[in-house]
Amino acid sequence: MSSKQSMTSKLDAMAEHAKRNAPSEDELLARTIARFEKSKKDPNHIENWFHAVIANGIRHPKTQLIPFPIEATIAILKEDQDAFFGCKELDEVEQAVKRAFDTFGKDALFLKNSLYSGKHTWNRTCHITRDSNIRNHLGQITYEWLMRSPVYATHMVVRELIETAPVFHAFGGTPIVQEFRLFAKDGKTYAYQAYWPANSILDADTNDWAQKLESISEATQQQMDEMIKGADRVTRTLRGDWSVDFLIDKDGAPWLIDMAVASQSYISPHRIELS
Repeated sequence: MSSKQSMTSKLDAMAEHAKRNAPSEDELLARTIARFEKSKKDPNHIENWFHAVIANGIRHPKTQLIPFPIEATIAILKEDQDAFFGCKELDEVEQAVKRAFDTFGKDALFLKNSLYSGKHTWNRTCHITRDSNIRNHLGQITYEWLMRSPVYATHMVVRELIETAPVFHAFGGTPIVQEFRLFAKDGKTYAYQAYWPANSILDADTNDWAQKLESISEATQQQMDEMIKGADRVTRTLRGDWSVDFLIDKDGAPWLIDMAVASQSYISPHRIELS
């Protein structure tokens, strides 16, 4: 037997072994459901912290949570058009998102799941209009997230699009606006950083983007006071060590838009510690 034939024989044997030991469809489904149930316990899901934002009266965008059943996730992961377009659970989520335009009285909204928005692919993920192919946005957000994390999303989240003052656009359309990440533990803010690190910017639509990014890297004292007050309040309620993200609108007002466990959040080498 030639070395080529020997190699082919070994590969065939390996393939047959893998086939015999592969889990069945039922086993895969059971594992997926178990993973989904485990995922619900992740504190980073919006439903596990958003109640504290509301309870403390912290400025936040109008928000609607839409349950995202595991069947919808499975349909997307199959990478099969019949499964994707034939999933009734995905139909229901899509229709709920479409109804949100009338509920909010807006022609453009922000879409994310309970853990991720896909801001870097803005026009294919989180930015939606009445003319958008909502199903494709749901699929793109879900697929991008699951390429990054083993944790399944529990909800799709629709919220009002805050009016901002972008200094430039990057990543093929993402508006770069003033944002800050604060770090707070048990009701005490101890550090903060500008949201966008310079080394993350790609495909900026202007040559002087670095200077423009620098121009939005510092908050006013009034903005800092309000953000610290909000981060203190929400983490005093939740307890634990958190990152708390604020977006600054066109009038300079901070809006709390996201939270995550601090140890699982990006920490800039330029983070500023507070005394």
